[in-house]
Amino acid sequence: MLETFPRTAVLVGLMLSVGGCALTPRSGPTASAILSPAEEEASYELVELTPATMAPYLVRTTRNASPGLIRARAANGFSIGPGDTLRIVVFERSDGGTFATTATGGTVFQAVRVDDRGTVTLPYAGRVRVAGGDLQRAAEAIRGALASRAVDPQVHVEMVSSPGQSVLVAGEVKTPGRVTTTEGPLSAVEAIARSGGPTAPPRAVEVTLNLGGSTQRMPYSRLLEQPPIYLNRGDSVVVEANAQRFTVAGAVTRPGLHEMVSQRMSLLDGLGVAGGLNDDAAHPGNVFVFRLREGMDGTPRPLVMHLNLAKAESMFVAQRVALQPDDAIYVTNAPVYEIGKFVTPLVRALAIGTLVGGS
Repeated sequence: MLETFPRTAVLVGLMLSVGGCALTPRSGPTASAILSPAEEEASYELVELTPATMAPYLVRTTRNASPGLIRARAANGFSIGPGDTLRIVVFERSDGGTFATTATGGTVFQAVRVDDRGTVTLPYAGRVRVAGGDLQRAAEAIRGALASRAVDPQVHVEMVSSPGQSVLVAGEVKTPGRVTTTEGPLSAVEAIARSGGPTAPPRAVEVTLNLGGSTQRMPYSRLLEQPPIYLNRGDSVVVEANAQRFTVAGAVTRPGLHEMVSQRMSLLDGLGVAGGLNDDAAHPGNVFVFRLREGMDGTPRPLVMHLNLAKAESMFVAQRVALQPDDAIYVTNAPVYEIGKFVTPLVRALAIGTLVGGS
């Protein structure tokens, strides 16, 4: 038994002398490897997060929110177009004229289609151009065409259907399809609402707007924040689910891939989603955020942010620093925990050896 103890003690001492912590399994690099990388590995920008340096990384709020990806667009005025179907009523003031009187409801033409040339054809009026104007202008044009054929004719025009006076809402909405614009100005948010709204939570939705030949893409939450973007005939809105996620690794309670529960998550929120630091293993002074940013030339630029949560002020920093989609949060193990990972098996081995030697 006396011989077993010295052999084990020598082995433990040898492992400690060669940096035994590096021999144990872990979920990522050591703090020293991140903070003091080898020259050939120093390809990232390292930022120490403090109250003095956190300004460029703050959570976006309504006060510092960036503008929408596109300017708010006004709606074009309503106009009749080819393919529209109109209901036209013509009446005269007295009996005996070409058309029925007001008292009898006038002469009704229930479904008059606007042809490809933008005109309608009516008895006595012939071919009348109505495209490009609103319903009032169409009525005036028809009335002018009938002026020599009726006594003080009055004309009323209504829209029955208008395939062209609509926008397409497609993708992850409850009732995809066409939404009419004949009822007045229609914004992108209203079009999505009339289609039943997104099938996914707003934070996990992106919208592509096809507006008069230009295409813009933005998060649905951004679309809700900015001034209305009005749609015109022929425009389309595509709603797509796009869940935003981030990764948490190392000494936390629930490591893994997590979904962002808000567009304005902070680093502290992200740690909270992961259940917080593991009290038995974490080193609160070594919380890291790994992020890929797009540089001016379009190439990714690695950024590593370091936060020392052992300082009280760092809790406020973590509360204000923004977490972005695809970020990776990493918390290193405490040195004592690393030592314990290989000392514990050796102590067990020593105990077994003692028992065996004693027998």
